[in-house]
Amino acid sequence: MRFLSTAALAALALFGASSTLAAPSSGENEKLTPQQKADRVKGLFQQSFEDYKHYAYGFDLLKPESKKGENDGILAGWGGTIVDSLTTQIIMKLDDQVKGGLDWIRNLDFSRTTSREKVNVFELTIRYIGGLVSAYELLEEKDEYRFLIDKARDLADRLAFAWTGENRIPYNSFDYNTLTPVKQNTVLAVAGTLALEWCALTRASGNTTYCDLGLGALQAVIDTNPAPAGLYAQGISPSTGKATDNYVTWGGGSDSAFEYLLKYGQMVGGNKRTQYVDAWRESVYSSVQYLIKYSSVGDRTYLTDRSGDQNIEVFSHLACFVGGNWIQGGRMLNDDTIVDYGLQLAETCYNSYQGTATGIGPESFGFIDRDDPEKDAKLAELSQEDRDFYLANGFYILGSGYMLRPEVLESVFYAWRATGNEKYRDWAWEAFLNLEVYTKAPAAYSGIEDVNQVPVTLTDNSQSFWYAETLKYLYLTFVDPSVMNLDSIVFNTEAHPLKLNNPNGGEWSPIQASFPAAS
Repeated sequence: MRFLSTAALAALALFGASSTLAAPSSGENEKLTPQQKADRVKGLFQQSFEDYKHYAYGFDLLKPESKKGENDGILAGWGGTIVDSLTTQIIMKLDDQVKGGLDWIRNLDFSRTTSREKVNVFELTIRYIGGLVSAYELLEEKDEYRFLIDKARDLADRLAFAWTGENRIPYNSFDYNTLTPVKQNTVLAVAGTLALEWCALTRASGNTTYCDLGLGALQAVIDTNPAPAGLYAQGISPSTGKATDNYVTWGGGSDSAFEYLLKYGQMVGGNKRTQYVDAWRESVYSSVQYLIKYSSVGDRTYLTDRSGDQNIEVFSHLACFVGGNWIQGGRMLNDDTIVDYGLQLAETCYNSYQGTATGIGPESFGFIDRDDPEKDAKLAELSQEDRDFYLANGFYILGSGYMLRPEVLESVFYAWRATGNEKYRDWAWEAFLNLEVYTKAPAAYSGIEDVNQVPVTLTDNSQSFWYAETLKYLYLTFVDPSVMNLDSIVFNTEAHPLKLNNPNGGEWSPIQASFPAAS
């Protein structure tokens, strides 16, 4: 998940040329076995990465329409796509690509960055540290791959300067070459999205300082003691450890802090698990009480934002991870109420795909609360286009772009693994076919300007999470469920799997449904 705001994401979008493409058809696609579908996803990943390799290898990102590479401040000019893609390549058993990635990482120099921008502690943690530790674990922690942990430590030792004085929360913006943080307020996702990666690095290295830093920041989030309980405000000050606003959202800026309350507890197990998972459960039940609303058209379940005591009737692609997160946690705690809400939210998010011309969901969308006494007036205030769209689909589009994001498909993946209901695989396949057609670029795949406009306009942008998350979740939806069993690993927010301290130890109820053993 990313924590950039919709406005910031819109600023990143680059205008591209229109692309006239045929809509996907059914027919033979419906006859494919799940493994054949997994192979199709794998083939698309291979082709996409080979295009990156041909036109942009060593750069952070591929510009898929311009057919050239670019570096950005987020990934610091270290070939971010190579590092972020590695765990997917290992899972897909793409041995040649894995070897190339390992060779690249072995020669990486984390002592400096050529980026002229300040680096981002959050992003370097989830993509680099998380990716390196995960790859080491997936490669069975063999001595020949120990350099992955050495590289992760090299990076973490420098990022540790983002913590200053007695601060438990790091400053996120960081001049890497001078090891100087920019001292400004940050957001909840920065504080709360370090514990998995930094504690997994402690586990691999034996150095407890890493976990002390990452977990200390998550504990600082809990210690803000919000009211209502569990509804943590988005803004937070590293210097005081206190909230700086009263805006609550499970979307960008806050998302993965809520996610990691659950996942850290799952990863470590034992005596440490309770306080974090209990904090997550408190957040969920307060969200049910204060944030859950239902659309006046379609009666769909939405999770609103909240400013003070005012609900804001918006939802976003970023926030759509929440369905999978609630399904996962509800299954762990054997709490059918949480699971049911998670499934409802996953369906709401998938509905955002079904309503558009491309069959791909928008960056953000709005709805009207069925219980709002002003609902008729709010409907009348919409433009004619938005009103007609809302009456047909139960949502209207706010941010029309798509950045190759994973969150909706992530929740569909969890819904499939938790229930075994084949309809979720059908949803994933329908989405894959639309992505295959409408995001296809001259090289690899690109974000698009407007999901409700055909022919599409490409944005000439392809983020590394396309490889790390979107295609990984699609692939895992169709392979045998024993691959990356959710009761044995936990995914960080960039979909890099990390092992559990006590897998299958009986501390939680099973997340995955009972599937027949692979033949």
